[in-house]
Amino acid sequence: MSSKRIGSGFSLERFADVATILAGASAVVITGLVLWRGGVTPSPDETASAHIVVENWESYSAGGQSRGPAGAPITIVEFGDYQCRYCREAEPHLAAIQRKYSTSIAFFYRHLPLVAESVSYTAARAAECAGEQGVFWQFHERLFSSRDWQTEDPKDVFIRIGADVGVEDDVAFRSCVQSTLPVPAITEDLEAAEQLGVPGTPAFLVNDRLFMGVLDSLAFDVTAREILRQ
Repeated sequence: MSSKRIGSGFSLERFADVATILAGASAVVITGLVLWRGGVTPSPDETASAHIVVENWESYSAGGQSRGPAGAPITIVEFGDYQCRYCREAEPHLAAIQRKYSTSIAFFYRHLPLVAESVSYTAARAAECAGEQGVFWQFHERLFSSRDWQTEDPKDVFIRIGADVGVEDDVAFRSCVQSTLPVPAITEDLEAAEQLGVPGTPAFLVNDRLFMGVLDSLAFDVTAREILRQ
C-alpha cells in the first residue's frame, strides 16, 4: 500500500498513473465480482489499492447526496459522472460493500460531470431535481443501469425516468430538468473535487484514504476492515 499525506489538494507525484489504473479497471471489476459472489474474502494481511491520505477528509462529506447511518465509522465519498464507464462498473461493488456494512458505512455521492453544456451535467442536474422530490437514489440507480438517455433526447428520457421512480410533482420536475441555470449543489461538488485535486472519475474518499479509479468489492472490504480495527 502506498500513501502520501496532503492537505486541501494533492500532487500525483509517486501516485499510480490514473491512465494505468483505468486501463486495468475492467479486469479488476470482473475479478472482484467473481470473488465477492463466490464468498471469497481477503486475508487480514492483504492490503487495498494504492491511496493517498487526506488530512481534512471530514469536510468532503459536508455536501452531496447521502445515505447510511449518521455518525457511521466509515464514510465513502464518491466523485462520479453518470457518463463515466468506470463509475458504472463500480456500482455493484459499492452496493455490495454497503450491504455488508449497512450499519457502519455512510455513503455520499458528489457530482463531477464534464462541462456545463454536456449531457453528463444535464444528467447530474436531473438527479438533483429528483433529489428535490425525495427520489435521488432511485433516479441515480436508473441513470447507471440504463443507457437510453445517452442515445435519445436526454431530457425527454430523464422526464420518463422521473415518472417511473415516482416524482410527486411532474410539472416542477420537468421545469427543473429543462432549466439551463447552474445547479448550486453541482457547483459545490465541482469546487470540492478541485480543492481535493481529483483529476477524473471515479474517485473514492474512504475516510482519510483517497483512491483513484475503480475499486472492487475486495478492495473496499479490506479498507473497511482496516478502518474498523483502528
